[in-house]
Amino acid sequence: MSPFSTAGYERKAMQYVVKVQVPGVAGAIASLLGKTPPDSHVWILGGDAPVFVKSESALSLGGPTWRIEPVSPVWPSGSTSAATRDSKDSQPARPHGRPASSARAAKKEPRSGKK
Repeated sequence: MSPFSTAGYERKAMQYVVKVQVPGVAGAIASLLGKTPPDSHVWILGGDAPVFVKSESALSLGGPTWRIEPVSPVWPSGSTSAATRDSKDSQPARPHGRPASSARAAKKEPRSGKK
């Protein structure tokens, strides 16, 4: 078990080591050439609904080891409804791909049948 904390609570995740085994002649050749995939490490928080905590593994053969963890956003205290409040920094929504100057509908003059 590996200790970590989230939201101020101490927790323990189960660490799994994933070993890739290449059987037969291909495995023997890979071992001789140093091409055996490295072990991957994955941390899972157990419970009724297990949760991914962290992974450390190479994403490609011979590539660097990457650490992948979920993001834990921290919101300012007392601003749970900041998205719904108007502020001086907020911008009105605009249609996708249209600049602010063309977001408003242009006034059209009525057409007459005469030229």
